[in-house]
Formats: sequence, structure tokens, C-alpha cells
Amino acid sequence: MTSYGGSGIGETVTGDKLVLRGLKFHGYHGVKPEERKLGQKFLIDVDAWMDLREAGNSDRLTDTISYTAVYSIVKDVVEGTPRNLLESVAQQIAAAVLSKYTDVAVLGHMLESRLESRMWLCLARSTTWCGVIP
Repeated sequence: MTSYGGSGIGETVTGDKLVLRGLKFHGYHGVKPEERKLGQKFLIDVDAWMDLREAGNSDRLTDTISYTAVYSIVKDVVEGTPRNLLESVAQQIAAAVLSKYTDVAVLGHMLESRLESRMWLCLARSTTWCGVIP
């Protein structure tokens, strides 16, 4: 049986997981003038926990979430409106994915900025945490 441990926030999450690794984009986020002018590379990993049994049995895209659609959401956020904080970029990604895919129980992702040094942020969100009503 698939178990997501309540909200999954701060808890071990078990079950099926859709994984995207190494998504690379160029964005203009940050508070420093050079970050806004030159931009920087962002490396993003996404984990989406959901029950994938129906998709496994049916072989229909409509019973799962599209990897390419999640990629497009992340791309639109990172390459879109500049934000001051990585936390804000990460929250926008989480809210957009969870709004579109209400079957996702928990979304976790790592956002890494690579301008002067390696900095990263790991974020886990459930639909409740993002204010999404499934």
C-alpha cells in the first residue's frame, strides 16, 4: 500500500515517486545587481510522490503526470519573472506543479544556484502547505 505519512512534510515519504534530475536553466534571480544583470545557472531536481499504480496498469498518460509538463513548469518559473530569493523561486515551482497536478501528495525539489559558489535549497511541499485545494 502507498503511504505518504500525512502531509509528508518533515516525515519519511514512501510510495511511488516521479523523478526529474539535472534540469538546467538560466535565470535572473537574486538581490545582487550582477545576479539581476548577468543572470546565473540554476540546477533543479524534482521528486513528486503520487500513486502511479493506475498509470502502470492502464499505460495512459492521463493517469499520471507528464514529465515534459513538469519540466515546462519549472522552466517557466526559473526563466520567468526575477525573484529576490531562491525560497521564492522554489515556492513558485511547488505551487505551480501542485496546482496543476492535484494527485501529487508531496513535491520535493532542490534548487541550486551557481554564480559565485554553489548554494542550494531543498524544499518539500504538500498541497496543504502550498494552499492548493485538491
